[in-house]
Amino acid sequence: MKSLRDITVDASVPRSATLAETARAIAATGAPVVAVVEDGEVVGLVTADDVIRGLFPGYLQELEHTAFLTEDALIDRLESSEPSAKHMRDPVTVEIDSGAAHVAERFLHFDAGGLAVVDQKRYVGVVSEADFIRAVLSPLVATE
Repeated sequence: MKSLRDITVDASVPRSATLAETARAIAATGAPVVAVVEDGEVVGLVTADDVIRGLFPGYLQELEHTAFLTEDALIDRLESSEPSAKHMRDPVTVEIDSGAAHVAERFLHFDAGGLAVVDQKRYVGVVSEADFIRAVLSPLVATE
């Protein structure tokens, strides 16, 4: 397997970031999670699902029909300065030199599609499940 360093992307925001800034970080990187970083350390994660929950009204999940809703509510929420930390989860990290089995175990226990990668508690990047799977499979594909 490739090193985690080879498959991480920088998908982070400071603790002071707004939800809109976090949404933009997810959109720009394509990462399923964004690490919330303070003083170089990961203090939380915000997933794409967390952003969706934050951008849309909470009752949306209960509805079966949403044609009556307008886009104005989303625009208002995007323009607000609601802190991203309000939607932050506890950090789930993996050390940069971790083996494939340990990374897989972390993914199995944290269903968000991505993990923060750290080097002695210092933020390095984010790795997605899809990139991890590609890295694990790359030696097998190369031999076919």
